[in-house]
Amino acid sequence: MFEDNVIGTTIPHREFGDAGCCGCLIGIVKDSLGNICCNKCGLILRTVSAADLKRTLDEMELSLDFAAVICPHCLSVNLFSGSTAMTAFVCQSCDRFVDNQAPNNDWQ
Repeated sequence: MFEDNVIGTTIPHREFGDAGCCGCLIGIVKDSLGNICCNKCGLILRTVSAADLKRTLDEMELSLDFAAVICPHCLSVNLFSGSTAMTAFVCQSCDRFVDNQAPNNDWQ
């Protein structure tokens, strides 16, 4: 039941105040409030209304550098905040591995 109230992200905490933390930001809804906190250290960075939580997280993510890569398997766009390029990743839609540096990459 608790998981339904959590919005996971790949937004690095290091980009929002703690350069030494390796955690990512998450949103947690409780009653009418939404807390934006770190999944590693637990620090609460911001509290907003629950209705504004997703929009606030989206705005924070869009303020960062990001890489947009199309999966060659399912053609979904994968966004990675805090990076400007991705050489290898697991697609967020089809869960298949993509290696952009591999010779003869299968783009079908």
